[in-house]
Amino acid sequence: MLTLLLLPRPVLSGPEAIADSSDKAFRVHYTLQGVDALANGATDVSPMNGIPDDVDRVLDGAERVKAHWVDRAGMRAPLSDNGVGGSDAIDVYVRALGGPRGFTHPDDVGQSPAASAWIELEPATALEPTDGDSRLAAAAGHEAHHAIQYAYTTQAEPWIYEATAAYVEHSDFANSQLQAETDAHYAALLDHPETPLDTTDGSHEYDEMAFVRFYLDAFSEAALGSAWQTMADCGSFVCAFSAVGELRPVVYQFGWWLVEECPALDRYSTCERGVKARPGEPGGCRRAHAVAVHGVGIVPSLPSFTLAPLSLTFLGVPTSGCQAVDASYVSFSAPVSWGTDPCHGHVFDAESARLEGPDPSTLVLFASDTQTANVNLGLALVDVCESAPSGCSITGRRRDRIAASFLVMVISALAFRALRRGGRARP
Repeated sequence: MLTLLLLPRPVLSGPEAIADSSDKAFRVHYTLQGVDALANGATDVSPMNGIPDDVDRVLDGAERVKAHWVDRAGMRAPLSDNGVGGSDAIDVYVRALGGPRGFTHPDDVGQSPAASAWIELEPATALEPTDGDSRLAAAAGHEAHHAIQYAYTTQAEPWIYEATAAYVEHSDFANSQLQAETDAHYAALLDHPETPLDTTDGSHEYDEMAFVRFYLDAFSEAALGSAWQTMADCGSFVCAFSAVGELRPVVYQFGWWLVEECPALDRYSTCERGVKARPGEPGGCRRAHAVAVHGVGIVPSLPSFTLAPLSLTFLGVPTSGCQAVDASYVSFSAPVSWGTDPCHGHVFDAESARLEGPDPSTLVLFASDTQTANVNLGLALVDVCESAPSGCSITGRRRDRIAASFLVMVISALAFRALRRGGRARP
């Protein structure tokens, strides 16, 4: 967790001791007395080196993240704090926080928008059960990555700080508790694809660790530093992550990537795509979980949806045998794009679309980067018995090819009424 307030350094509840990392990049401040005391006290077993084991775990977590993301992936090293805390190192204070595992605070060193940082860690985290890496080490790694992010900028949107640090935490450290947390993050996104990508509500920003992995799957770990540098230059995640392409279809592609990453729908796991999920690797989903789909129920119908910017809605449309479904806009308050599963391509910004059987089809609606959209759709049955290929597909077509049906007449009437009332509608 990060904070953006410039706060004074803490005073521990007992005599303070210090321990430095081997490269002098981090200095841990701790005590064995009072409410801030190390959870395991002076226990010095693994390794037996004259430093309490809890402090070793903190140093291990911070050093491991720096070695990975600075030394190997090429991100910036945390900025020196110019001697505050007794050295140029990033200071880590192990002290009672009453709930959170950690905080990272910026430290202004005259290099705006970048900053140095100092860290607080909850000592009780060391008591959490583990069958692999210590949870305290993982928490230290998470906070250490915030210090790396601050070396670029303190002015990006809050969600991307936590999404990036959570991805690092869950990919660089491994135990069953961390994997359970990872699976829960993916499940939350699949349960609520309508939640905008950039939401910050105390939990969603951590769930979006999956978006960071999606981004790195498309490029490489080296791309993360480039993205943070772009955010420092332009002040927004939009300009950085839209390097994958226009951000709106990127969100669409991310939605299907999630489905493939937690493969509850097996038919999507074999698609040939430019971005591939890597199930089973650190930081990835290990438990199958279905995406939430809004069922249309019957066709013909006139479903309505509200989509926030950078959000998705998965719409289940019944198609079977020789019957396909033509979809078209009745009215909309802001532009909305649509597409179908990645096995058969997709269309953005088409005025109409055809979905064909024999299986039920999934239509995905996704909003613009900046505007909430209220959308009324028209879904009409069409007979394609002689020409329909097997499988599901979507094609953008001219409006004059939409099937002549009673529903289309209803759609036209509604569109005319909306136009008369001053609303935006197709003529």
